[in-house]
Amino acid sequence: SMSLDSMLQYPLFSRTHPSDEAKGLLAVEYFESIFGIKNFGVLFVNSEQGISLQKTIVDSAAKRGMAVRTVSFEADSDASSLRNSLVQLKETGFNYFVGVFFPFSYETVMATAADVGVAGEGKYWLATGHLAETFAAGNKTIVAGSKASQGSRGVGVLHDDGEYGLPHYDNFANHWRRLGRNQEALEYINSIQ
Repeated sequence: SMSLDSMLQYPLFSRTHPSDEAKGLLAVEYFESIFGIKNFGVLFVNSEQGISLQKTIVDSAAKRGMAVRTVSFEADSDASSLRNSLVQLKETGFNYFVGVFFPFSYETVMATAADVGVAGEGKYWLATGHLAETFAAGNKTIVAGSKASQGSRGVGVLHDDGEYGLPHYDNFANHWRRLGRNQEALEYINSIQ
């Protein structure tokens, strides 16, 4: 959760993995710098993580002058409710989308998106968050020829492994080094060993 990033509320908390905020910023940066697009949609699961990531994407896109239409759905929603959410995305006329939902929903979402006409040929979906991590780890397979595989044409995976020279990684590394020079933080860490 991005709420853990509050230094006032959690002064001794530190991450070893980028927050959802970093994933959202990276998705927007990718759409702008790689594709040069200014309009895209976001389908997000109505959960703390989904809402947090959706907000970051919207805020980052607004700073870049990009138009974003976001639509939520419940993780346990029925087929009709999911279809209605995807129809709202179709009505935008956009061809680029960010998917912010969990791996267990992927096949249902992408099969329905293909039926509605917002996934497949001529459409591009960017998977981020837990969904991207699942694909990057090789833990997700889609049955060839299925509706989900048709909807998966044009799906990109944005996985946020870092290395020196990448702004978000360098930011993390700088914070980590500062933590090592913070006497209060070091005393706390040593006290719980």
